[in-house]
Amino acid sequence: PHECVVQHPIPDRVGFEGGCLTLQRYDELENFCVETSTPLIFGLSGLHGLSKDTGLPCVKCTSKQTLNASAPLDDPDTCPPCFRGDWSAAAGGIDRLLDHARERGERGISSLTAVTLGNELCGVGGIAAHLTANEVAMSYIAMAKELDLRWGERRTTPASLPPPPLGGGFRP
Repeated sequence: PHECVVQHPIPDRVGFEGGCLTLQRYDELENFCVETSTPLIFGLSGLHGLSKDTGLPCVKCTSKQTLNASAPLDDPDTCPPCFRGDWSAAAGGIDRLLDHARERGERGISSLTAVTLGNELCGVGGIAAHLTANEVAMSYIAMAKELDLRWGERRTTPASLPPPPLGGGFRP
């Protein structure tokens, strides 16, 4: 069994590092959704498999992108950093979660309707990260392939949803 790491604060806009969703807790969440006839839309981190590039920012920031509006626009401490690498379902146990969700669906106890990727990266509430449109698209394609790998052409395949448009974002 996979043990969760205790979450702890880190000094950037992400807020916390570590932690996970156990399969037992996922079952509790999904059972609640099944009992209340509520569709479950599950969001996966857009940064799994990527690592922070400690060099200069990917692009010259605009005042809307900086973490500190009064800082210079090319300051790596105030512009969202780049992340490098490829999104991976193996990172963070996403593959195990997707396998588990599929198995629950095969037993008829699933309310998983859609899976989305990277909504934490988008909009005014987005975290301190920068991915190019191509990197987001490649990550989305990789996630969609993971869903296809597990569910194939089954009628009950959860929809794969891209992140909201940059600047739109989900707002509380």
